[in-house]
Amino acid sequence: MLAGGGLSEPLVVVAVLAVLAAINCIGVKAGDGAQSALGALKFGAIAALVIAGLFFAPHTPAPTPAAEHQAPADAAKSFGEALIPVVFSFGGWQTANYVAGEMKDGRRNLVRALLVGVLAVVVLYLLVNIACLNVLGVVALGKTLTPTSDVLHVVAGPIGGTLAAAAVALSAIGYLSQSMLTGPRVYFAMARDGLFFRQAAAIGEASRAPVVAIVLQAIWTGILALSGSYERILSYVIAMNFLFFGLSASCLFVLRRRERASGSAIDGFKAPLFPWSIGLFILICVVVVLASFWTHPVDSLVGYALMALGVPPYLYWRRINKDLVPQ
Repeated sequence: MLAGGGLSEPLVVVAVLAVLAAINCIGVKAGDGAQSALGALKFGAIAALVIAGLFFAPHTPAPTPAAEHQAPADAAKSFGEALIPVVFSFGGWQTANYVAGEMKDGRRNLVRALLVGVLAVVVLYLLVNIACLNVLGVVALGKTLTPTSDVLHVVAGPIGGTLAAAAVALSAIGYLSQSMLTGPRVYFAMARDGLFFRQAAAIGEASRAPVVAIVLQAIWTGILALSGSYERILSYVIAMNFLFFGLSASCLFVLRRRERASGSAIDGFKAPLFPWSIGLFILICVVVVLASFWTHPVDSLVGYALMALGVPPYLYWRRINKDLVPQ
């Protein structure tokens, strides 16, 4: 839309990924700088939407939606389907852990980054919803697939559509940027531990960045981006992400029990309200996974199939590099 239809979507995807990969290959400071700049622009775009929706849009009384009777099962399924994009909008916090090894004073700064980041997303998400409800009302908001464009169209007229497209594109590029910064660190760590292609552990002499892993990330991201619709890819991701969120959280019970059995003091961050807070988090993860399979069973299974493709290579590398793999 922004290019006036002159460029094909695949070409734009490849070009954006190539630029982001090149920036991150320069070094972690360059990648972090690009992510910070994109994050600031994204925050500015969201702030502009909120301000426009709350203070500059003409407010008209919205009609009260007619009560619709739904069977409990249908209502639960509708809620589950709506839950998937909502939980995705709060995602991304976990990727901060991928670069924890390159943080200064990671024990303190990682916790701060996670808490501040999640709280900021919660506040912004609520403000965006309030702004959209203020301008469109419940009925119109429930019917539209482009709430941002509709809000800005009310405020700025026809130019609002272009501004909304720019904001959405900026948001997508910001997400790609953070995945290009954090994702390759996983490949790098796996290769260093003998669980992935050894070449992925190679780093640039001058940049000290995992350049091979960054290129692999760009290629795989491009394949996924061009393989299906946004909704399908979202279903792939959510079902897998929340499975491993829950499994990772469950490990805290085992680790704490081992520490108590050994009589050693707990070393590290202590989760508030443990074990109840962790149990609630695991329960939420279970609900999200079940909702994903209930509303998008085929796409969720495809996501798990993609994940399963990595099991044989993992077992192979673990066997041939058993001396390198941490026990």
